[in-house]
Amino acid sequence: MRYLKGTLNFKFYFGGYNITLHGYYDADWVGNANDRRSTMGYVFFVRVGAISWNCKRQPIIARSIMEAEYMAASHGVIEVIWLRQLLEDIGDVQMEATPIKCDNQGCLAFAKNPKHHSRTKHIDIQHHFIKKKIEMGVIDVKYYATKDMLANLLTKALKFSSLILLPNELGNLISLTTSDISESSNLVLLQNEFSNITSLNNLYTKRCSSLTSLPNELDNLSSLTTLKINKCSSLIILPNEIYNFTSLTTFDIGE
Repeated sequence: MRYLKGTLNFKFYFGGYNITLHGYYDADWVGNANDRRSTMGYVFFVRVGAISWNCKRQPIIARSIMEAEYMAASHGVIEVIWLRQLLEDIGDVQMEATPIKCDNQGCLAFAKNPKHHSRTKHIDIQHHFIKKKIEMGVIDVKYYATKDMLANLLTKALKFSSLILLPNELGNLISLTTSDISESSNLVLLQNEFSNITSLNNLYTKRCSSLTSLPNELDNLSSLTTLKINKCSSLIILPNEIYNFTSLTTFDIGE
């Protein structure tokens, strides 16, 4: 309930033309300590907006991470087929294969290899339609580094240091009103995003040891009313633009 209350102002933003479907899928391996089943998840986007996502426990125990990822791919491809049909029904036919990104090279190689190996013959036949959909040009499975894998959010708990490294495809922050970037060692990676968050009202940060100056992109935060910076011992430079915050009512630079 606290999460729902704190995200009432969050919105999906798509924008632009050229509606192209793309997505990510991922799985952990034997992550459940009780039954050793794996968790799989996917997320699909139209441009910069997520339109479909899901995570669930796999029905059977995977014997390897590749097998867990392959079952996750099957789970995601079913959704791709439905989404492509939905987009076609509203007039946006997907002319190209839908790119789906995974972070397991073994799964990628197995999905694109039309031959079957004796060590994988136990994998249920229901999952092998992935190969056929690749041959038909419906999907195009691509490798994506684990550190950039958005579907990681759906399969395992991530540290803040990992979350902050996720690419801009995580979503458009145009309607964000409150941001707490405390204890971030990679604040520089957020600078480009600040220029888009014109609705931001509250910005909090503390214990950012590497923060020596505030990004100039703060100049775009015309709606900012509260700016609190505490225990950032390395902060020595404030941008000139801070004096342009006409809506600022609270400015606390703390210790």
